[in-house]
Amino acid sequence: MSDDTTFMRYQAPEELREPRPMSPEGDIFAWSMVSLEIISRVEPYPRQGTASLLYERTLLDKAPPTLEEHPSPLWEKCPGLWELIRSCQNWDRLQRPGLDYIISKLDEYVEKEDTSS
Repeated sequence: MSDDTTFMRYQAPEELREPRPMSPEGDIFAWSMVSLEIISRVEPYPRQGTASLLYERTLLDKAPPTLEEHPSPLWEKCPGLWELIRSCQNWDRLQRPGLDYIISKLDEYVEKEDTSS
């Protein structure tokens, strides 16, 4: 975890553009990237091996992680989960969902799983 590309994979775009104190919106972005890796077992932006390639994809192209890069059976099992995670990666930090909304959506998935078991 010592190279720049490792940290860049999880940082919100606004934190990559100009260093600023961490914000709740930046934490939401980071949570989404960590969740993406946990669910798919693939780090965010797996094909961008250097800081310059990662910078180009995230800041210049504004290209988020893709479903093809992060396959998982959980996407089908929990319809809407991919969209929730993607909404947390919104380029505009003020358009990311709040923590209460995220928790309520995750609670829905847990409740659905509990009733189907």
